[in-house]
Amino acid sequence: MGHHNVVYNLGTMLAKAGKVEEVERWLRQAASTGDAHAARNLTILLAKSGRTGEAERWNRQASQRSD
Repeated sequence: MGHHNVVYNLGTMLAKAGKVEEVERWLRQAASTGDAHAARNLTILLAKSGRTGEAERWNRQASQRSD
């Protein structure tokens, strides 16, 4: 299990607790290290908050990666 998986799991736990700003921060960190799952979840979070342009960029990155 890589470091990015730990960061991704932390983001998931924060999401369940309703801490959206913290979730975004940790998902960004995990996605930046190459975690495609985090990038996909960041895409969803951004799209739900109306930041579709940024969501599309992360979605493209996620589709180019494999875990």
